[in-house]
Amino acid sequence: MIRRPPRSTPSNSSAASDVYKRQIDTLPDDAEYISSNPQATINGKELLWTLSNIPPGNIETMEVVVRITSTGTGKVIHNTATTYYEDSAGTPKMPKTSDDDADSQVTVVNLPVFEINKSILKSEAMILETVTYTIHYRNTGLASASDITIWDTLPDKHIFISSWGGDSSSYDQATNLITWHINGPVNTNGEGDVYFSAWISEDGRKDEHVKNIAYIGCTETTKTYKTNQTDLKILVPQLNVDIVTNYPNPFSGNTTIIFNLSRKAECKLKVFTISGELIRTIKNIHGKMFENRVMWDGKNDHGKDASSGVYIYKIEATTDDGESDYDFSRLAILR
Repeated sequence: MIRRPPRSTPSNSSAASDVYKRQIDTLPDDAEYISSNPQATINGKELLWTLSNIPPGNIETMEVVVRITSTGTGKVIHNTATTYYEDSAGTPKMPKTSDDDADSQVTVVNLPVFEINKSILKSEAMILETVTYTIHYRNTGLASASDITIWDTLPDKHIFISSWGGDSSSYDQATNLITWHINGPVNTNGEGDVYFSAWISEDGRKDEHVKNIAYIGCTETTKTYKTNQTDLKILVPQLNVDIVTNYPNPFSGNTTIIFNLSRKAECKLKVFTISGELIRTIKNIHGKMFENRVMWDGKNDHGKDASSGVYIYKIEATTDDGESDYDFSRLAILR
């Protein structure tokens, strides 16, 4: 597909009273019409634009997008356009045809053209689940491709595991760029697949959508081709706090409290007397998924040793999307 330069750019450099009426462009046999701007009236290979009066010194441009269908490398495709106008009395004047020069010619060159598609087997994945992406490429052009590179940025909230396919692949942790190299040649209609797998990070937020695109290029052309955009929805479990134990228990100095979280959350430890008085709060506990530990030194918020006795402690957890949960247990101090 090629976007042609203007077939003709009518410029009112003639008499100020001349009135432009229409412009006609007949497409060459080797060009297949795709679109035009402004929209032309189409009659077979003929494109017609009806022109309004163009003030002196102004330019009106017609743009045509075509697909070159010729397969003959080196063949030059010519094209001109003709503008029709009349004087102020309505008398037709001699039509003007654009020059047949480099601006209205296309030299046909056979090049590789890639179709590239990126896919993932599932549309949803739970945090810490492994997912695998597939990138499929196919050379639909009329020339072989060599020294092919496919590159993809590791999607957000993914932790890289491995990549494979092609002649070689690599992952740059600093840039999160995954690269595959195919030596080639990949001939016309030649195709293949490359892959990478990753964990879904526990930083993933509930119902968050992660989107991603990959690219391909080769030595024979400077054009790069991109895939469709993949869309993965991240799932997270409901927040659950589960206190396992504390040890030693009873204790006289320090005790370590062990608790589990079903997902990442910010936590607090609160210690109460048996009558319900809050004596100690420990904040900014960065809870991770699964097992967590926090130590209490047996002191209250004023830095004084809590007296011997039975105490109730509470773990409170809140996720960054506002979900919360808590759990209680008991411990004893023996001084």
